[in-house]
Amino acid sequence: MNPVFGKKEDGVEYVDRPAAYVVIRGEGGRVAAVRGRLGYFLPGGGTDPGESPAETVIREVREELAHEITLGETIGTATQYFTVGEKSYRLLATFFKGSLASPTNTVPEYEIEWLHPLSEGDRFFHECHAWAARSSVKIGSYPADGESDARGLCQAPVVMVGASLYISPAVITTYAEFWDFYIREHSRPATRWLHFAGTTLGIALLIFFIAIGRWYFFPLFLVVGYAFAWFAHFVVEKNRPATFKYPFWSFISDFRMMWFMITGRMESEVARVIKSS
Repeated sequence: MNPVFGKKEDGVEYVDRPAAYVVIRGEGGRVAAVRGRLGYFLPGGGTDPGESPAETVIREVREELAHEITLGETIGTATQYFTVGEKSYRLLATFFKGSLASPTNTVPEYEIEWLHPLSEGDRFFHECHAWAARSSVKIGSYPADGESDARGLCQAPVVMVGASLYISPAVITTYAEFWDFYIREHSRPATRWLHFAGTTLGIALLIFFIAIGRWYFFPLFLVVGYAFAWFAHFVVEKNRPATFKYPFWSFISDFRMMWFMITGRMESEVARVIKSS
């Protein structure tokens, strides 16, 4: 079985990107994830020339998590079409089950964060990663939150922060971090222009209602703006609007993005986030 995720657009040239990843299960049915600039990913990455998928995972886990990995059975392969900035890719991914083995004498590139594949699968940047996490075991075998998983593939490792044991809550806590997240959620030019159109029309309506003294029509300003924005997210970008989790930061970021587009700085912001991914 090779499921396909994302939409292949006609006339778009896609760059093939072979890759391999591993699903590492921890307590409560959660799976290990790393958070990059574009979002959450399963441990793993792009395959180097001459590498097998298994060799890719072993190398990537050493680099990302500073651990050896014991690979289990292959979950499957999947194809993911996606676009970042102006480039489009066809991800050809192989997924394994696995468990962390001994640590290496290197510094990890990422801290391990733990996501439940059923309730938090939409946090993964690629839909195929959520699919692999959910497919690693039968859905019915996932324990409920807070229950231990005696049958898990590995004992959940923890991250030391100061003198405490800590598993990251995967919550954005600063606006600077949110702004980069916001840019990643608006990676397609069409998404940004639909936001621009909705915000512009909403402002025009707001000014009109104030001018004619009909201030009680103010909610229409929000309805129009969000209608364009949500259409862009659900149809073009195919993700969930940041408004659902971060309404205030999302609201002010719409205007910030609009200003950056007017002043010609938005493309450089997108390039900055992509380069740092």
